[in-house]
Amino acid sequence: MYKRIFKKIFISIGVLLGLLAGFICYVWVSRPIRERRRHEPIVAPAQLRLAIANNISHPFIKADTILIRENTWTFCGNSTSEELPEIFRPQLTADLQKKQISRRLQHCVLTYGEFTQCRHIRDVLKDATEDMIIHKMDSLSKAWDVYYKGFYKNKVEITINAEELSPEEVKTYETYEWNGQKVSVEKYFNYEDKHWVLE
Repeated sequence: MYKRIFKKIFISIGVLLGLLAGFICYVWVSRPIRERRRHEPIVAPAQLRLAIANNISHPFIKADTILIRENTWTFCGNSTSEELPEIFRPQLTADLQKKQISRRLQHCVLTYGEFTQCRHIRDVLKDATEDMIIHKMDSLSKAWDVYYKGFYKNKVEITINAEELSPEEVKTYETYEWNGQKVSVEKYFNYEDKHWVLE
């Protein structure tokens, strides 16, 4: 009788150990597959960049200039590789993407670096800096007001970061700032029938 009970116990333990071993094998085998899938290169990246540029829009009808900032994502140093997004760079500062955005929105399109090199902006910064030096802290508010208005009046700042969800799916995080107002939008792009389309 006891032999029969012990035999059933041993069989149950064997079954449980077998299931546990199978689960561990599944995790170890499937995880690299998922990781490889996640790190595969994006399909038709040049076409995707144009699709992102073609779908840029903002609600600020009085704006006359688009200022494009480079990707600015920052991450916690303690994040694991699984927690970090797989970054795709839209390269909106490239000439082809800038022309596409300008054609679509009928705006002048500049990178932030190009804009700060404009003669008018350099003069605004020079005047504001000299004003601060002469009047010290008393004129800080005024100088900042001049700086801000000179830089950003009727200009939309665009920042777009993109995350690769798979080689055929990308999520964008878009931020538009104009005269102190900010709008954030998330979009999904999928590769379907050999084309990148907005979901």
